[in-house]
Amino acid sequence: MTGLGKTAAAIDVQLFGPFATRAAVRCSGKPAWSGRVYAQGDGEVRSPAVRLQKVGFYTFRETLAATPLVGGVTTPCPLAVETSIVRPEIITGRGDITRTVRIAANRGAAPVRLRLARVGIDAPVGTAGIDIPHGVLAVTPNIDRTAWWADGAAPGDPGGSVLIAGHKDSAAAGPGALFRLHDAHAGDRIEVDTANGQTHAYRVVSVKTYPKKLLPADIYSLHGRARLEIVTCGGPFDSSIGHYRDNVVLTAVPA
Repeated sequence: MTGLGKTAAAIDVQLFGPFATRAAVRCSGKPAWSGRVYAQGDGEVRSPAVRLQKVGFYTFRETLAATPLVGGVTTPCPLAVETSIVRPEIITGRGDITRTVRIAANRGAAPVRLRLARVGIDAPVGTAGIDIPHGVLAVTPNIDRTAWWADGAAPGDPGGSVLIAGHKDSAAAGPGALFRLHDAHAGDRIEVDTANGQTHAYRVVSVKTYPKKLLPADIYSLHGRARLEIVTCGGPFDSSIGHYRDNVVLTAVPA
């Protein structure tokens, strides 16, 4: 808070969400949470912690309550710095059921094809939003295709994660587009074709396996160095629940 001097003031905070895409974020309707905090003049004021139960985008806005000494004001919505994501899981293996959530991708740099020749990966790329009811990234159910998270970075962006996910396999149809992702090695070359006719080359720096609940949150980040993150399922298959235990995450950087 600035501009209050030493004047005390009340601030109403509203949290809105979840939203399946960044473009859908609004500060309207019933808030997911609301509360009031108090400032004792200029300085930093923290609202209480809020435990969120659903994945998706969230944003908040603040309203400075008007008094005879303080003019009321409401922050704009949405502000990028006040919008964050509760990350969805990625389920792309035998026994996993996914559905398509349509998301517009008007950028010319949208990926349309992914190739990692050394392990035989050559697959088309569509777009994906967040499947809020199921708490997952809405990767296409077509196991021969992959999906780019269109709210992330795009190939050629100066920073952030270009996230592409796809299926390892299907009980009914066999190996999927990313069946051999775990066989990739550091130094392997990846090519990503984009809708504007360009091809972007990447070099693999790591291939790691994580329990699904511990999937790194920064694969959804627009910050940090430019990188490509390719994700599928892997690790042991748990026949008692009919799912793979882990996610395989390949990280590559522009070549």
